[in-house]
Amino acid sequence: MIGNWKEAEKNLLMNTELNQRAENELDLCRGLLSLGYIYFLKREFIKGKNFYENSLKLIKKHNCVRELAIHHEYSGELAFVQGDYQVALEHYTKAIEIGEKIAPNSGIISQTYRLLADLQMAKKEYDQAFSSCERALEVSISLGERVEEAACYRILGQIYSVRNNKEKAKENFYKSFRILEDIKAKYELAKTYLEAGKSNCFDHYECLKYLGRAEDNFKELESKYHLGLVNFALAQLFFENQEYEKANIFSKDAEKAFKELNEEKELNSVVEFRQKIGKLSGELEVADPEKRYTFSNIITRNKEMLEILEKAKQIKDTDMTVLIEGETGTGKDLLAKCIHFESKRKDKKFVVVNCPAIPQELLESELFGHRKGAFTSSSYDKKGLLEEADQGTLYLNEVADLPWLVQAKLLGVIENKELTRLGETKPRKVNFRIIAASNRYLEEEVRAKRFREDLYYRLKVISFILPPLRKRKEDIPLLIEHFNGLFSNNGSQIPIEISERFLSYDWSGNVRELENQVKRFLILGEEDKVGDNASINAHFLETASSLSSRLEEYEKEQIIKALAECNGVKRQAAKLLNIPEGTLREKIRKYGL
Repeated sequence: MIGNWKEAEKNLLMNTELNQRAENELDLCRGLLSLGYIYFLKREFIKGKNFYENSLKLIKKHNCVRELAIHHEYSGELAFVQGDYQVALEHYTKAIEIGEKIAPNSGIISQTYRLLADLQMAKKEYDQAFSSCERALEVSISLGERVEEAACYRILGQIYSVRNNKEKAKENFYKSFRILEDIKAKYELAKTYLEAGKSNCFDHYECLKYLGRAEDNFKELESKYHLGLVNFALAQLFFENQEYEKANIFSKDAEKAFKELNEEKELNSVVEFRQKIGKLSGELEVADPEKRYTFSNIITRNKEMLEILEKAKQIKDTDMTVLIEGETGTGKDLLAKCIHFESKRKDKKFVVVNCPAIPQELLESELFGHRKGAFTSSSYDKKGLLEEADQGTLYLNEVADLPWLVQAKLLGVIENKELTRLGETKPRKVNFRIIAASNRYLEEEVRAKRFREDLYYRLKVISFILPPLRKRKEDIPLLIEHFNGLFSNNGSQIPIEISERFLSYDWSGNVRELENQVKRFLILGEEDKVGDNASINAHFLETASSLSSRLEEYEKEQIIKALAECNGVKRQAAKLLNIPEGTLREKIRKYGL
């Protein structure tokens, strides 16, 4: 009950062996029940059920009434977590009937009524759950069963949350915390942290804190399933806060965990949730594209850029594939979105495939989808990103990173307007427009035999090469003015002297680097009471001369931001930053954070 499952398993195996040698069948049936429960907790359900069935034979042989009630209690909990609510209810009812006859104020009664309350909560029978929980609480307090008492307070916290009685919900969660922390019942404490983190009675940062504690406890228990539940809860929490990118990160971790464990029910829930993220994110962009993704919102007076925009306007409503090339930070993503949201497909999906970000072993499945059973971990049918883009636009970001074999399959889709999921033989018709982007010039990749020539010409029906900022310096004053408006506080502006220095700088990171530099100077200017040009000039000269110092400054800012957003929970911050937790801790020490 305190969560040391490995030690419990070892001792119970020894116990059953000794009882078998001594032919003590009464104690043996109790040991088998407990072993079954250990495997239930570890979610090794087949093994757990086998021990329950072996114990039942001895229970019937010796007419062990109390052990029969425990068998029903444990079997009901097993049926409940596997989603068979009717079988669970039948077992709980039998356990309570036996308990009320032989010992109406025993642990059998308190535990089974508490489990029945959990079942009724899952069925949204909140009044019945409250009644069952009150009965369980009354008995557990009289017996001094502190684990059961705390578990009852957790359920009451959940019920009051549903009823939107936040004060009562908090009061009961706090009671549960205090008891379980005091007796160090790690498993039940982790479950209480998880439910508190999912509750609506705490604010966003309190929920983050409790989910972080749940994660720490379940990690010590080595329960991958429960860690998957924590990640799913985090994803839902960020989703409610309209932080869709973070929701996506944590839902991916949950999906991975449930796939590895073949947890079908939870996996289906996560898959549906991830589709919801994709749809809602798309709807938010489609809802008011004029504010962001219109040609008129691209800031330029450069002749070459103006010609590109004019050509993009002419082809926006065609189905011709578009290739956009240019250095990092030149605006490839922005141009791609403008073409989509100004086109006849603007009310359909704009599906982004970030080619280098998807692991190569998953890329084919992510793009083309798969049928259940197509490979070892494919436990459900999955629609690929190409299918998701049907009737809309497929944006292949950094297309040069596509593996050779995937390039060949993509070429077939473009030519035939149909695709075949992995594990299927019948092709599916698709109709989408492709926009591809690359910061490496595909013609050079073709010459180096890293990119298929036939696919290159299929993508390059319409081609744009975006000029770097150093070749469109007439745009720098316009961009500075725009970023001033976005980031200035209290009317602060980039001084003229700094603007002039900006004109003479080459901007290897292009518009993105300029944006970050303006943002940094406005913050620095505010700290220096805006107007200490000497300190700003010195800062610019120092950072402009050293790429590494610029990167370190940016990295430090991102770490501080991630830690703040995750309420200081390093494991969650590391996930947001997409780095190992150990690396994050090293960087925290390095920067003295």
